[in-house]
Amino acid sequence: MAKSDRAKQFMPFAALKGYYELIREKEKVTVPRRELAEDSAAELSENISRVKKGSMIKLVYYHNGEYIKAHGLVSEIDFTFRRLKLVKTDINFDDIFSLEVAE
Repeated sequence: MAKSDRAKQFMPFAALKGYYELIREKEKVTVPRRELAEDSAAELSENISRVKKGSMIKLVYYHNGEYIKAHGLVSEIDFTFRRLKLVKTDINFDDIFSLEVAE
């Protein structure tokens, strides 16, 4: 028997592929999106306008039913399409809840 065939007999058996991932997804509690007050929205807009490529920022953004805290270096920012890239994560301006620029 070839080595590759012998290894197959010890591989784990999953009768229902994707079952455990589906269960984990169902256990996840989704949070409704919160609306910003006018003064908070104006402050957020001002902070976004100060962001440049290479800026270090801290932000909270909404993604897939949850709020995520992140911090890092802005690798790209596009005011036309209203998106920024934090290291490797693309974030839409409309999904940002709060943002701080580290000077």
